[in-house]
Amino acid sequence: MRKSELLLILIIPCLILLTSFYFNVFNFEVSYGAQEVLSYLKGDKTDLGFLTERELLHLKDVKNLLDFIFYLFYIFIFVFIFLSLYVYKKCSREKLFKSLLAGGVFSIVFLIFLASGAFFVFDWIFLRFHLFAFSNDFWILPMDSVLIDLFPEEFFYDMFMKILVWAFGVSFGLVVIAWALEKNTKPK
Repeated sequence: MRKSELLLILIIPCLILLTSFYFNVFNFEVSYGAQEVLSYLKGDKTDLGFLTERELLHLKDVKNLLDFIFYLFYIFIFVFIFLSLYVYKKCSREKLFKSLLAGGVFSIVFLIFLASGAFFVFDWIFLRFHLFAFSNDFWILPMDSVLIDLFPEEFFYDMFMKILVWAFGVSFGLVVIAWALEKNTKPK
């Protein structure tokens, strides 16, 4: 197996998760106040006068993180297309389909691992995510915070699980399609 095939297999789970995040992060039924916050995070709104200065500083950090994640999403799309074309041209169509199949299977295994972790220790994962993703403590808000009322930890658990379920569906679809294509390329 060439390095390009292995790299393609390894980026597939990342791309699937990023794609699921991209299409689902703002796709939730929320209250009016929460919708205002989501509009701010999308860049559609600038005035959130009902939040404290600390909450606004945290939202600025969240917006920067989302912008970075969306930037990564586009980079991974480019790398995926480049590697797919490279494997197709330099190796073979069959190797491309085998790499896609392996990437889909790897994605499913990785997603089961993530879902299991979230099911058993989501609060620990949620805390570690904040410690890793933010270089300040603006995310540590008082329990009576409007932002916590609008987006309790359960909201993030539900969002995470929705992203994982959607990603699992995409991964399963990739496995089925890649398996069918790979099967049809074999000599008869």
